[in-house]
Amino acid sequence: MSGLLSSLGEDRILRLQQRQLKPAVVLTAVLMARVFMLPVVDADASWLMPLNHAATAIALGYMAATTRRHLEVAATLALVIVGIQVLAVLHLAPPVLDHVQAVAFAVLLVYVFVLMLRDLLVATSADAATMLLAVNCYLLIGVLWAVFYTVTEGLAPGSFAVPGDGGGPVWKDLYYFSFVTLTTLGYGDVQPVSPLARSLAMTEAMAGVLFTGILVARLVGMVAVPRARD
Repeated sequence: MSGLLSSLGEDRILRLQQRQLKPAVVLTAVLMARVFMLPVVDADASWLMPLNHAATAIALGYMAATTRRHLEVAATLALVIVGIQVLAVLHLAPPVLDHVQAVAFAVLLVYVFVLMLRDLLVATSADAATMLLAVNCYLLIGVLWAVFYTVTEGLAPGSFAVPGDGGGPVWKDLYYFSFVTLTTLGYGDVQPVSPLARSLAMTEAMAGVLFTGILVARLVGMVAVPRARD
């Protein structure tokens, strides 16, 4: 870690954190809307999901714009996602594009998550940008696994069971299930029943516990070190 910090340089890390503050605020707002609003919206509001998909893709691209190379990769994936969403709203997208969009969205989530996690690990102070990085990383874990669950249910219907719902889970149920699993609440109203679904649920629960523990230790360390120097 010290070698990575020395290679980056403290001035460069400070500039990086300052550049990350505005896109981090935008990404937090978009992810909060996705997490807390979309799972409870009326099913008739079919325009809301494509709109948030596009907004999330753009916010992720904005967050990745710390270097030109990262921006090019994220912007390409975001354009694919937004383009497919536009076609879907116009009812011009064939079913195969749904799978393309899901894969592109998952790749974009993973790509930006890795970039943010790296920046979080090399941060030297627990400032606003660092705290928002931590929040966004945590939210992205829940969103990413929700995408995994949605793809799993789409490829193998019946992978998840919702009591009293003979039609099976919809994406709203799987987003709810993802964050319930991430926080290890485990209400049991949505249940993974296939081996793959159970494996995904177990890895998300472990990721939530490990990320929280490591994050708290990291933030405490960043606060304690400056005090020790004083």
